[in-house]
Amino acid sequence: MRISCEPMEPDKTSHIERQIGRIGERIGRLRKQAGLSLRDLADRTGVSFTTIQKIETSAIVPSIASVLKIAQGLGRNVSYLLDEEQSPGDIRLVRRDERTMTDVPASKLRVEDIGMDLRDALLQATVLSIEPGGISGTESLQHPGEEIKLCLKGRMEYRVGAENFQLKEGDCLHFKSDIPHYWKNPGKEKAVILSVCTPPPFPTVSNLSTGAERDGNPRSDQNGRGK
Repeated sequence: MRISCEPMEPDKTSHIERQIGRIGERIGRLRKQAGLSLRDLADRTGVSFTTIQKIETSAIVPSIASVLKIAQGLGRNVSYLLDEEQSPGDIRLVRRDERTMTDVPASKLRVEDIGMDLRDALLQATVLSIEPGGISGTESLQHPGEEIKLCLKGRMEYRVGAENFQLKEGDCLHFKSDIPHYWKNPGKEKAVILSVCTPPPFPTVSNLSTGAERDGNPRSDQNGRGK
């Protein structure tokens, strides 16, 4: 299903609703398997426990920032939230029509995995398609490593630290991803970005430690669209 500014057909809307429901179900299952409460996961991710609860019950459509933070907090690749993991190997061929695709309606984003999980993978490669007005979220992204963003189509705006960068077709941005960063499509047409990150921002982690419980009232999470 392609994200579009035009009204969606009922079957396409149902497909997105199933994908969103699948995200919530897998987040809930992984959280419980790790012995984490909603507050534990909120403490790990910076996403409020009320937002996580609503995502798990499909009460809201999560933004890309919230999904990425939760995936990182659970020690999983974000693609796992939509598709069951396959056993990693040393060589993987991904045909054009076999790419795993993840739609994030709140960010007007489609993520296509062009590299599958390898054993001890050192990088993650995706093709990002962002509709006009799409944004990463109201809070910056931040994780260890570095990233390359090659603009294949349209134009994109990236804010890395205190600097803003305007990318048009053929431009490439390379930055340390532990610097807070944010992106948006300010144009009038879809933007397509080849994204390479190393190390993979959201690797599978076998052991999850239990985070401390948040005290007081839950913190409001601005990434939870539709709240």
